[in-house]
Amino acid sequence: MKAENEQEKGSGVQVISRAATILNILGEHPEGLSLGKIAQTAQLPRSTVQRLVGALESVELIRSNGKAGVTLGPAFLKLVTNAHTDVITAMRPRLEALSELTGETVALSRPAGRNLTAIHCAAASGELQIVPRLGFARPLYSTSAGRVLLSLQRNEDVKALFAEEFRPPADFSIQTISTLIERLNEIRKTGISYDYGEMIEGVNTIAIGLDTQIGRFSVSMLLPLGRYERKHDFCVESLMEFRSKLLNEMGVTAKD
Repeated sequence: MKAENEQEKGSGVQVISRAATILNILGEHPEGLSLGKIAQTAQLPRSTVQRLVGALESVELIRSNGKAGVTLGPAFLKLVTNAHTDVITAMRPRLEALSELTGETVALSRPAGRNLTAIHCAAASGELQIVPRLGFARPLYSTSAGRVLLSLQRNEDVKALFAEEFRPPADFSIQTISTLIERLNEIRKTGISYDYGEMIEGVNTIAIGLDTQIGRFSVSMLLPLGRYERKHDFCVESLMEFRSKLLNEMGVTAKD
């Protein structure tokens, strides 16, 4: 009897693991994928994928859209929205306090497949403030906030993420995956990521990453060039202290 229970438990864990793999793959391909492509990417038999897709679709975690293929469904998107709403609610007062302390705009962002999406912004009151567009997706490699999130991954995973699509602008300082990896290695040494006016002309940004049990997020500070040199050290110190306090006092536990 004990052996049967262990076998059933193992089988259940395998099903959950495979279902999670499919959901992660679809999260990286919001345009939709065919069953065959999912099976190939997940390295699973097509029959297994078809069975799991049917089960996930029955609870609206995914949706079959004819020629468009399989995409994430409304139930999954609702879960994600609720989770991020909770994160924003919990972090809003601290982001606002950080913005008030430094006198600069602070943005909270999250990864979405190969892209970065800003989900909340605390804009400082004062002259010449820069406010990022919420919900606007940018490639992770193109921003300080995105690169600090990539630095939380293994280099092998970063290479795999951009294996099929890596098209930086011609005037961008990062033109190859190897250059990106070099930049990520530098970020890992300090935990700080920078953007010197490449994404927004005349604006430098400083970003930190938060690797937690509820997901990975970045907090970035946007400074006009006229204030950057004068306030750099103070802003970096404030960001590092913000991260330490958040992870230790807010109930957001850092991953091992």
